[in-house]
Amino acid sequence: MLSPTVERAEALASEMRLAVQRHREADARRRSGAEEAQRLLLELPDGAPGPLLRALECVAAGVESLDDSLRQAAQDALDQAAADREQAEQQAAAIVLEESLRDLGYDVEPIDATLFVDGGTVHFRRAGWENYFVRLRVAPEQRSVNFNVVRARGDEETDERRRLDALAEDRWCAEFPHLLQTLEARGLALAVKRRLEAGEVPVQVVDPGALPQRAPEEDAPPRAPPRARDLR
Repeated sequence: MLSPTVERAEALASEMRLAVQRHREADARRRSGAEEAQRLLLELPDGAPGPLLRALECVAAGVESLDDSLRQAAQDALDQAAADREQAEQQAAAIVLEESLRDLGYDVEPIDATLFVDGGTVHFRRAGWENYFVRLRVAPEQRSVNFNVVRARGDEETDERRRLDALAEDRWCAEFPHLLQTLEARGLALAVKRRLEAGEVPVQVVDPGALPQRAPEEDAPPRAPPRARDLR
């Protein structure tokens, strides 16, 4: 109003409007940053780095602004927490799998806690299965678990052996649904993507060295009951 000319007044008014607009934009950025910082603070785990948490608290209080470096540091911490959480879940899944197999009466190799992280192969069987096993293979990159009946190499391939192969597969096909139900009840649900019925493919024959060694008592004939002494 005190400008000497109309032109100067219009210029001052434009500058003032621009300053107000910039102030509004900066205030909006601060509010948005504060809201984002509050969200990050809620999502970050308790073990997040202290300096990161303190910096986000300052942003949430409106004291500081949320820059790209702080935002990236928070995202890196969230990604690491998610990876740690997934690894813990996969390790828990390995424990559930081993305990379920044992509870169902199978003799199973010790399962590494990293089975669902690094992948691998596990064999299990019941007593009396002779040289037949079920091989479980985990491929984490494909998120797949495969079960198939195998037997040790060395038996003569006869009609009787093929009949025993079919019996072993029939036995496993009958037991497999029970295993799935047990795992699902314990929080480890497996979705069957492909299932071969018994006899669709030959039983896989593998090197005996790749299979767990049977306990000597499994191959020993049953002992006769002790005879009572004649005390006469």
